Amino acid sequence: MKKKKLAKVEFHFENVECGTIPSDIIEDMQFDDLHEDKHQGFEDGNIVFTNYLVADNCLIKLDYELANQYFTNFDEPLGKRLCEHDDIVDVTLHFADNTQERIEIAWSDNSDDDNEWQSHQLEVKKP
Repeated sequence: MKKKKLAKVEFHFENVECGTIPSDIIEDMQFDDLHEDKHQGFEDGNIVFTNYLVADNCLIKLDYELANQYFTNFDEPLGKRLCEHDDIVDVTLHFADNTQERIEIAWSDNSDDDNEWQSHQLEVKKP
């Protein structure tokens, strides 16, 4: 078993919006059925191979009021943004040792804008 100290969590959304919160706002976070996926692309004459993690299920519990003290790149309070839209594409975990791990979230093919699977996976403690 490997342990790493979490420093902050960065959320990326379907509409290219993103936002970061410190780890002390996270009450619980679990990624289940985590597996590695591989992708190959072509950039500037180079073939690029990328390995990344995909979570079939995830649970994220956070404090709504504390999360609203942080903002997305579109100046929306992050707690509000997380609750009003079900469109988290991936989560990047930033660790205290300056490493990071990107985890993509499994997406339902029934919608382009919202992930119908997500609404059951995000729990936010509201006042």
